[in-house]
Amino acid sequence: MSEEVFNEKEVIECIERIKWYFKGGNTTNKEYMKENVDNLMTIYKKINQILKEKNEENISRRSFIEIINRINEILIIYIKIITNQERRKFIEEYNGIIIEGYCIRNKEERDSTVIWIYYHLINELEEESKKQISVYYHYIIEKTIEVIQRDIISYPDIREALFSFIRIVIEYCSEMICESNPQDMFYLIDLINWGNQHHNRHVNEESSEALNILLTKSFIMRNVNLMGVIKEKYNSIVIGLINASAECVFNKKGVIENIRRMIIIDENVCVCILKEMINKGRGCDEKIIRRIENIVWSKQNKEEFVHQWKQLLVELNCRG
Repeated sequence: MSEEVFNEKEVIECIERIKWYFKGGNTTNKEYMKENVDNLMTIYKKINQILKEKNEENISRRSFIEIINRINEILIIYIKIITNQERRKFIEEYNGIIIEGYCIRNKEERDSTVIWIYYHLINELEEESKKQISVYYHYIIEKTIEVIQRDIISYPDIREALFSFIRIVIEYCSEMICESNPQDMFYLIDLINWGNQHHNRHVNEESSEALNILLTKSFIMRNVNLMGVIKEKYNSIVIGLINASAECVFNKKGVIENIRRMIIIDENVCVCILKEMINKGRGCDEKIIRRIENIVWSKQNKEEFVHQWKQLLVELNCRG
């Protein structure tokens, strides 16, 4: 397929008109919307072919990537407004094109739009159909990690999209993943631990919530498979929480709740986590350690637990 088949200016203008129509929220003419999506995906497929054949970095390649990103933005809108039956059809017809497009890009060319497409697919589909899409999650994670793995700062938009995606995968697909491939769950927990060390508020909160969901499913909803995975990864979760930055720990209700849920597994280790967090961030005397032990072991209701723990952290911050 030759790149001469595209008039870039005309294609972008057409895409923007379609985007404007979709954003208007008029869903009465579904056939017209589907026809537009079909045409866009034909362009998508042609560009994938061009990108596979032309690996060198040049202005033309960047233009094609920009067109793909604009199409992805329309697909996100489309996924939100169609029915579940139409979403299933969308996956059957176009999943391969989207995944291929993400995988064949050079890593610096990948952006967050594909991640958000799959985030919304998992979020919107009914329970049974989530299985249809969950099998593709590892492509998204693997190819995104290639982009962001060198630090915890670069590509913040991609980073935020990825950890939102991980959180929703944990929320809706963790049981399926655990049954089919427990090693994948171990890897997801490692990523959650890594996310807990980020200073990016969105990343940290999504990671904390993902861990919270896992602990809830394991030890409150009593999912035996997930329980086994959590127990096997317990030490790494402990280390992940200890290594979380003072900013993330001292100001996040989610991390406090994670600690509370981990009490179910091992009270004594949980006290050690809390001690280590305080020592690492502020230093504390014997009186503070006694208060930490009392808060953990008293097993108050959730609200009282959070209130006492936050009160202690406020005092320590004031001393800071």
